[in-house]
Amino acid sequence: MVPERDGEAQKTIDPIAAGVQLSHVPSRSGVAMPDTTNHPPFQGPSLESLTQPAVLQVWLSKVEVALTARPDDHALLRKRAGLLRGLGRLDEAARAYAALAEETPETDALAAVALTSTGGPVRFVRLTGVLTAGEQQQLWQIVTAPDAHFVPARVGEGDKLRLDPSKRISSLMETPDALRPWFLPRIAELIEREQVLERLGLEPFPVGFRELQVTRHLDGGYYCCHRDANGEGGPSAGRTLTYVYYFHQSPRSFSGGDILLFDHGADDKRSEGLEFTRLEPAHNSLVFFASDRLHEVTKVVCPGSGPLDGRWTVNGWFHRAREYSDEPQ
Repeated sequence: MVPERDGEAQKTIDPIAAGVQLSHVPSRSGVAMPDTTNHPPFQGPSLESLTQPAVLQVWLSKVEVALTARPDDHALLRKRAGLLRGLGRLDEAARAYAALAEETPETDALAAVALTSTGGPVRFVRLTGVLTAGEQQQLWQIVTAPDAHFVPARVGEGDKLRLDPSKRISSLMETPDALRPWFLPRIAELIEREQVLERLGLEPFPVGFRELQVTRHLDGGYYCCHRDANGEGGPSAGRTLTYVYYFHQSPRSFSGGDILLFDHGADDKRSEGLEFTRLEPAHNSLVFFASDRLHEVTKVVCPGSGPLDGRWTVNGWFHRAREYSDEPQ
């Protein structure tokens, strides 16, 4: 494993746009932000500190103060929209990008189109109200059954599969087989009904192996920046579409556990600045994105938590079928 319906499902805005580039704001704006271009903080404490909502909120406040003096400064307006995206305030970010597109359609109209083929934000599809109350109850019964055993999650694959708490802290259900017969068909149904591949800018592909796992993050759990698919071969190379279904106890007992989807450059590597979209782990919601995109799970804070109080997901991958494959289908 690399680095590892209450009614109808509802759609959520995906603010595709140039985003949270924290590398700099033009000096005439008077707003100084850290330069991450030469020292990309994609591992360790520096990334964690730079992506903290409290830090982003400070930068946003500075940008908004500067905008009171320069309300037509497009660099500042783009910065504001990007910071809103990094804070997970996606509806506000979408409105900010839409306003920019009206002002400068030759450049900011890109906010409404797919940039993922040439660089930019990671496309995602998020659905809410995915499972019925009865299906949610069935899910909880499966993950809390007496024979539901959990083991520490590992990173890497093949002979490099290992425990590494410096990169990942979570646990996986050993045998989630009781979920597969009804959960995977529901995912497949939603992919077709909600036109997920089209909305992600992915071409239709023949589906082979379909992975499913139940993941639990308790206090201190996280997963550092990684891709789900290893493009160099191995068991994860066929992963094409990632899905993540979120569920938790009500009321929610934890904070954090957001997914950060990091923007990428035209060479399909990370963008020069630290740019990302934040997605909150909303209960009974489902997120799709391409498996080759960089992302991370932020640290979960759940003091004094019991085994059911953390961040829960049913997540996995749809593989592109291989012509001569002995993978389970």
